Amino acid sequence: MQSPYEESPEETRRIHVLIADDEELFHKSCALFLRSTNCYDVDSVESGIDALNALKRQPFDVLILDYKMPHMSGLDVLQKMAEDKIDTPTIMLTGAGSENVAIEALKYGAYDYIRKDLFDLNHLPIIINGVYERYLFKKQKMLFEDLHKREGHNTTTAELTRNYISISSQLLSTTLSVVALVLEDTEKELKLNLPAEAKANIEKAYDTLKESYKIISFGTKSLLDLTRVISNRLEGTIDAQQDVEDLDAKLKILKQRMRSILD
Repeated sequence: MQSPYEESPEETRRIHVLIADDEELFHKSCALFLRSTNCYDVDSVESGIDALNALKRQPFDVLILDYKMPHMSGLDVLQKMAEDKIDTPTIMLTGAGSENVAIEALKYGAYDYIRKDLFDLNHLPIIINGVYERYLFKKQKMLFEDLHKREGHNTTTAELTRNYISISSQLLSTTLSVVALVLEDTEKELKLNLPAEAKANIEKAYDTLKESYKIISFGTKSLLDLTRVISNRLEGTIDAQQDVEDLDAKLKILKQRMRSILD
């Protein structure tokens, strides 16, 4: 019969546990029992200083930390972990009548605590798994929140860029319209006083200028479309793919017009 703590064949990753307790019989019996379930890898140390050194050398999934140890208490270890940004979910071991210690441990970041006088070895895997699952849930939640903030920042940046390009495009379009009117009026005046050959050259030059004007105007509108596509993709709009296809078609047209000018 399979142990309730034994992994299925599909789940081979063991939870790596560090036990910090100066009572040799206690930490050895805990380690032996946990290893027997085939779900845990276990390391043991007998002081708070050794626990910190072990945590700095390699990551552990769960720390079981005794409150009362020589030279450095469990609370001191938790404080030092916070200072050094060691993010390991911790279970504090306390003595009878140490409710205040348990409360302080939770304030310093411990996930749970166990009273040694009420300790049941058979319940230890349940507590470890519960703490580790809560830790993973917390990390996942923080990851999603960070991703949401990044997406919000990207959306804001895209919207600012879109507004900037929109205003710049409007200014450019207005300026181009004025230039087009000036070109048209100047062309009419020049044609009145020039010989036929010169008029032909002027008409050719003005045709090139007019085509260039159309390309610039088309390009500014394409920039606006680009910012709209970026905003839609960041916001997850369902029409984003269609926007990309439309923009790609406009880009091909723009390239064709540019080639016609250069040829």
